[in-house]
Amino acid sequence: MKKLIPIALLCSLPFTGCRDGDDGGFALEVSYEGGYSSVVLGWYSLTPSSDGESVEFRHGETDIHGITVEYVKILARADLEDVYRVFTDNDVWDLPSSDLATATDQHTYTVTIRSGDREHTFSVYGPQLHPDARYGRVISPLVELGDELGPPEEYGLTMRVEGGLSRLDYSLYTVRLEPDRAGLVVEEKERLGGLTTRELDIPRSAALRLYLALAENDFWELGDSRAAEKTVTDIPTYTLTLDADGRSHFFSVYAPAFDPDPRYGSVTGAVYDLASQAFASWAE
Repeated sequence: MKKLIPIALLCSLPFTGCRDGDDGGFALEVSYEGGYSSVVLGWYSLTPSSDGESVEFRHGETDIHGITVEYVKILARADLEDVYRVFTDNDVWDLPSSDLATATDQHTYTVTIRSGDREHTFSVYGPQLHPDARYGRVISPLVELGDELGPPEEYGLTMRVEGGLSRLDYSLYTVRLEPDRAGLVVEEKERLGGLTTRELDIPRSAALRLYLALAENDFWELGDSRAAEKTVTDIPTYTLTLDADGRSHFFSVYAPAFDPDPRYGSVTGAVYDLASQAFASWAE
């Protein structure tokens, strides 16, 4: 991200119009709801650390299926100079509540900004389409941060389960996220030759939440492991492959639920959780 002159320095220059509380050290909370959307409630927040060196960025959404997807990133304060500059340049401390946007089916945003004892809250309907462009400019950096730091718009994951004492020769789970849909396919091959394939659409939020679970458990860094062979026998081996953001990674793990590294069990368990919820709740 391009670096600008720090806000504190800008405020020391003549004729900049800065005031107390505009040094970028403030906390910002934004929620949005309503409109014609699969999102029931969403939120963004920027929370500076006590020493001012870092800022916690948080973005989450709850959709019409009741699925919540939330992620948190810790960013260097210096990397957010551009973002805080946009807020202060567009009078975030002084904007009043407004519903003047003429479009229909838009979200209503509620913005709260805090710095010390100072606090300001306003609501705005359809900020990106509001006749006062400042509203849209205030919201845009948060949307851009969410797009940049959040899960990808599309990815593909496969998990192949085979071996061990099972009636199945193998099970193959495939999850695909696309910009406008998400899908799950489960293929099971019996040792006696029968093949069953089940396929259904799933909420994109479910696929996004799965990706975040993979990322939180360091999927991209995990390698092959057969450490659990020292503990249990006759358990299947799992091979997982993930393609996203122009890169691909795969690994195999024997008996992930018994592996001494709990990340293996968490990753495979997240895939099973998505599949079980999908066939129990969304197949109808």
